Amino acid sequence: MKQRWCLWSLWIASTLFSPIAMANDQQRYLAILLLNLDRSLDADLDLLEGGVKAGCNAVHLTIHWDQVYTNATSTPDWRKYDNQIALAQKLGAKIALRIYVARNEGRTQGFWNAEDRQRDQQGRALAAGYSSTFFSYAHRPSVEKVRAFVKEVCQRYNNLQQQGVISWVSVCTTPTQEIGYFFENAPAGSVYGTVYDYAPVMQQEFRIWLSRKYKKIARLNVFWGTEYTSFDAVMPPTSLVNREQVFWGESGKDWYVFRHAMLRQFIEQTTQTIKEVNSTYRVITDFGSVFDQLSNISGSLAFRDLNRTTDGVKINDDVLYDNRFSIDILRSNVFPGQWVLNEVFPDTKYKTEDIIQQIDENFVHGARWISIVIGTPAVLEVMRPILQNSVTKWLKTPYTEVNTKASMNYSLSRVLEFGYFSGGVYGEWANRAGPESNRQPVDIKMVEDLLADSLQGSINRAPFVKNALPTKTIRVNSNFSYHLSPEVFIDSDGAINTVEIRGLPDWLKFTNTTFSGIPPRTGIFNMTLRATDDDAASVETSFTIIVDNVGKSNRSPTVRKQIPNAVGLYKQPLILPISDSTFFDADGFISRIEVTGLPSWAQYRRGEIRGLADAVGEYLITVKAYDDEEAVVQTVFKITINYPTVLFDLIQAGKPGQRFLLKRLQKNDVLLGAELPSLLNVYASCDAVFDAFDLELSGPNFQTTQTSRSPFSLFDGDGGFPTVAGTYFLKGTAYFRKELIASTTYKFEIIPTDPTTKKPVPIDDWAVYPNPVGDFLNVKLPAATVYPQIQLVTLTGQTIPLSERVIFKTDLLLSLNLRLLNLNPGIYFLKLQKEDGTWRVFKVVKQ
Repeated sequence: MKQRWCLWSLWIASTLFSPIAMANDQQRYLAILLLNLDRSLDADLDLLEGGVKAGCNAVHLTIHWDQVYTNATSTPDWRKYDNQIALAQKLGAKIALRIYVARNEGRTQGFWNAEDRQRDQQGRALAAGYSSTFFSYAHRPSVEKVRAFVKEVCQRYNNLQQQGVISWVSVCTTPTQEIGYFFENAPAGSVYGTVYDYAPVMQQEFRIWLSRKYKKIARLNVFWGTEYTSFDAVMPPTSLVNREQVFWGESGKDWYVFRHAMLRQFIEQTTQTIKEVNSTYRVITDFGSVFDQLSNISGSLAFRDLNRTTDGVKINDDVLYDNRFSIDILRSNVFPGQWVLNEVFPDTKYKTEDIIQQIDENFVHGARWISIVIGTPAVLEVMRPILQNSVTKWLKTPYTEVNTKASMNYSLSRVLEFGYFSGGVYGEWANRAGPESNRQPVDIKMVEDLLADSLQGSINRAPFVKNALPTKTIRVNSNFSYHLSPEVFIDSDGAINTVEIRGLPDWLKFTNTTFSGIPPRTGIFNMTLRATDDDAASVETSFTIIVDNVGKSNRSPTVRKQIPNAVGLYKQPLILPISDSTFFDADGFISRIEVTGLPSWAQYRRGEIRGLADAVGEYLITVKAYDDEEAVVQTVFKITINYPTVLFDLIQAGKPGQRFLLKRLQKNDVLLGAELPSLLNVYASCDAVFDAFDLELSGPNFQTTQTSRSPFSLFDGDGGFPTVAGTYFLKGTAYFRKELIASTTYKFEIIPTDPTTKKPVPIDDWAVYPNPVGDFLNVKLPAATVYPQIQLVTLTGQTIPLSERVIFKTDLLLSLNLRLLNLNPGIYFLKLQKEDGTWRVFKVVKQ
């Protein structure tokens, strides 16, 4: 195993570097989670009792440091938590303790000073939800005070641990009661997204970390593309417009790895404190997420490395997330014996089946414990039947290891730059997990490449010759000048300090990397150039000058291979290499390339254009290539960023097990009625990341839906639309984080067929179908038919008003949406007025 670097060498008992073997606990758990935001002593006792009686077999409590100690000199007040724990014991429930060590802004005096708080990119101290703030992980005195309180909590309830009542313990810091770095700030109530931690002590530790990694500032400058004169001047990267770009490039990766090291150190220190009280305490890290768009900001992407000394990982998923994916990520990357836990935050806005699905997906894919936030009696009533159902379904069934048949790998660097969704990890997982209706668990391993390479730069690498110097032919008695390109010698981890010349002729000078002189005679002059880096490593190459009576003029480089136009998708990664074979220089080499015209979201570096496409449009890109004598050639190409495409799958509707894919719809598809089942549904997807869909079907049937849960279907459950002949229009609009991603409209047609021969048959003019009718009535019209009036009349002669929403006409088909009329079953008459004023009347039976 490669040796891992830590900011400070901590002596931690060897037993802490692998999870402690716990008692064999194969029980699954559903816990009522009390956030304990109400400071009153008897708050939420009724909810705790109600949750356990409804089916929870565990209680998850948040212990607030600033409620136990309201100030630095106050007597500790444990009554609230003692009451809750006593009630949980009485009810026979297991107990989990969340030790919350953030504090209210007004209760920090005597604990830490303002400059010790975490600070955002703008240098503002953290102040977020419920006016919570917390300390910089680099501020050692604050960390030690936290460890003292954590120790006090664990000592107070150690007797319960010895009795087997305590299931696990976590330490949380952020205003959302999680561990990591926060993602927002709200000074004076103004909320904005940001990145932490830029506290002075954190920046100073970062500079120390960089000096140990790179040894010399010249090396850092090479990797970062900067010109710092000393490590004391180095600043962490910032990006106020797009905070995700803080972690782009080498400086961003260093900042991420350093923040990771600081967070890991805090986790290991608090874990050590807990286990020093009692080594059998199970310690869980409680992240918000390890895969969503904020996980890089929170510092939780490389969660496996963060949990080298803990006993499990918990995340707090949204009800509508794909929990199968998130649990697969957790389960695949924890160490043997570590637990996987999740959280449900129900709300009356969610459907019961959505909450049930979240619980089911968690347990099926490997979770042992699910905490459920129940903060009001209304939420308890929503959860009561769900909990009762889950007791039989899950809590009475022992936990078993998940068997997987598919596996995949991905890298930390990939998701740090592009995320799990835009970076394609989720899409690859979905392909391996199988159809939406029957997803199977997948092993999805992260390669923590950035952490393994965190010592890059500490060992010197010798310079090398990237471009051999060409032979130069010059004219006698003429001025000669040739600048030595910086692309001749390359030092990948530092800088070229000196270039020395052996065999320099008497008429030639080499000053400030430039050869100059006037040759007084013809001849061949051979020289040797020796380049030495900042660590005294060197490399040599030769240089020849031919002096004759004619000389040769430099020839400009040429475009050898045109750069093809590129097409990308909105909100998706774009990576375009500029090939070395694009340009050619016949009498020298290409010394540098410049790229202009790039959109703000893209950058060119080290032979690649890359970025996350943040705007739709066309961009004309100019690429200039310079040779070793600064002659230039250019070429242009176009980058087009389009909205992604919405895709529609035609599904046989029905109950689970009856649904199957009929085909992927194409625009202007013509489908034979005999080849289709009686009831159809549509599943929508997109070739880009999305999390919500608006769907609309019009024509012989009309249906609209808004869905934010997979499968993204036109009809919920076993619903569908009947196979009725006619022309249909299907519109799908995809969103991600409420932002428009793609919108597409498809036209398709269902053709009636003979029941016996199954061959297409025409629909007669003025045919009315289906009749009897359910919700939609269709009339086949002759060509060029105009009908000034349409009426629907009851048997008693009453005319029913028909609004524009009821009537839909496409090609030669007239469709009426009877669903909007709330008609009673019975006989009606449909009347269509022709151009000559006469009427056609049709008898219609409404089912």
